[in-house]
Amino acid sequence: MRRNLLTLFSLLSVSTWLGTDAAKAQLARPLTVSEVRCDADRLAGLLERTTFTSPEGEKPIQLTWTFGSRDGDFAGIALTTQWQPPTVPFNSEKQLWFELDRDVMPLRRNPAVRPLPTFTLTRVTTASDLRPVDDRERLFVTVNPTASANPQIGSLLAIDNRAGGSATSTKSGVGFGAIARDCHGDFSAADLHVFRVVTKLLRTLAFNCCGSSSESPQYQQQAIVYRGAAAATLPDGKTRTSYRIDAFEQHGDSRLSVELKVDIAPDGTLGRGVLRRLPNCTAEGQRDCSREGVEIHLLLVRPAPAGNGYPLGESILLCNQSNNGSLCPAEVEFDFGDLLAGTEWGRVL
Repeated sequence: MRRNLLTLFSLLSVSTWLGTDAAKAQLARPLTVSEVRCDADRLAGLLERTTFTSPEGEKPIQLTWTFGSRDGDFAGIALTTQWQPPTVPFNSEKQLWFELDRDVMPLRRNPAVRPLPTFTLTRVTTASDLRPVDDRERLFVTVNPTASANPQIGSLLAIDNRAGGSATSTKSGVGFGAIARDCHGDFSAADLHVFRVVTKLLRTLAFNCCGSSSESPQYQQQAIVYRGAAAATLPDGKTRTSYRIDAFEQHGDSRLSVELKVDIAPDGTLGRGVLRRLPNCTAEGQRDCSREGVEIHLLLVRPAPAGNGYPLGESILLCNQSNNGSLCPAEVEFDFGDLLAGTEWGRVL
């Protein structure tokens, strides 16, 4: 009897905790414009301090930073894109997911050396594709935590996607400055889940010339994913929260800025999504707008297991060329339930 009562109490406690946690995850928390821009500046600054390469250089590669770790710290993905030549498995992607944690341990081994902020860059193996040492789709990611624009190689945070290679790197440094300082309170569990899902689904392609009819995209594609300002509870109990995506071409002259609105049910299920291209900039240095020039495509793709390609024809597509309305509408509505069908990603964890 006592055991049954304890079991019942435990089940009720877990159920209450889950219900409370799920409800808390959906609380709408608007941000101010300055908070949104602060987050964008932190991610853009981190992007500038990040180098990513694939030694063979045969396929375009992409890197995206967001706030996706469980405690709201930085997380990102580097991948070799699904591109030519169309042979399997080379045409499928190779992904490297990582997290950057701050202030892991400021005290140095030598007690005579002054404490410095420390940072750890960690490969998340369960979300990555590990490659043989001689694989032609190796990926290397380095982050500069120092105050120097030309730091020594040994002072960089460095990881790769090689089996048995560099999975974790911890370094001290004072170069992050404002990048390491929070702009506001904690993100909700729903925010963190959307960051992870969207960063996993996001693909960008920037073309050197001639639009998408050119031979191939640029070698490096870059993007950041962060919160937008708006968040509200709808009459049916759902939360509609806005997020932002900025995709950059390799040389930084063009930008595709997009607002993503996501409806999230009280149980944490992702529902309706709306992607809207922000209007073109009208002045130098203007924010919250897209910059035309080099054509940039932004896609949300269906998740695919390692070694499998995603169907291009089923992707959600926007681009920064407003004069190409048939290919690049200003707004696209879709359903996360359809996009994530057959996965376990459609609900806040």
